[in-house]
Amino acid sequence: MQTRHESRGKYDSVEKAVQDLGLAKPGAQTSEPWWSQKSTDKIDTIGHVIGFTFKGDKEHETSWRLDYDPDQGIHLNLGDNRMVQLEDLTDKQGRYAACIEEKVESHYMSFRNHAHGPMPNDILRALKAHAIVASGMRGQLRAQGQLGKYSEWAAQKNNRLHARALARLELLGYPPPTPPQ
Repeated sequence: MQTRHESRGKYDSVEKAVQDLGLAKPGAQTSEPWWSQKSTDKIDTIGHVIGFTFKGDKEHETSWRLDYDPDQGIHLNLGDNRMVQLEDLTDKQGRYAACIEEKVESHYMSFRNHAHGPMPNDILRALKAHAIVASGMRGQLRAQGQLGKYSEWAAQKNNRLHARALARLELLGYPPPTPPQ
């Protein structure tokens, strides 16, 4: 059963909610990025900054993270177990027909600009550990002149996590890991 959070109202943007509710402000001296470590079939946010905390305290009442799920819609989960509903999000990359998941990810990418530092090593290591499998397969298929088969390989259930990790590293500007020869 999914936990329901007490609502603190509805807003039309993350920025407006952060401002009006006095939440941890991206880039402020007391704010720290909330780095995601989640990578499952349902939640794949590992390596993204998904929100901001007050001095690293994820349970502080001003800490928050952006979330989306079909039952609760787009919302901010607050550190005090409350939530703020968001009416809709604009796509930070300017895509007119972006789906909800793409809009949320575009916000994660914009939060990264306020992270003031690199991805934590433990998260980067976890991404690279999965990505190296996909990088190796992509290299092998390229060498065989069958790179077009990579998307088929990546779509298989046992390979999705590896392919998503590689795509996330590349999206965030990290070079793909090189498998041992």
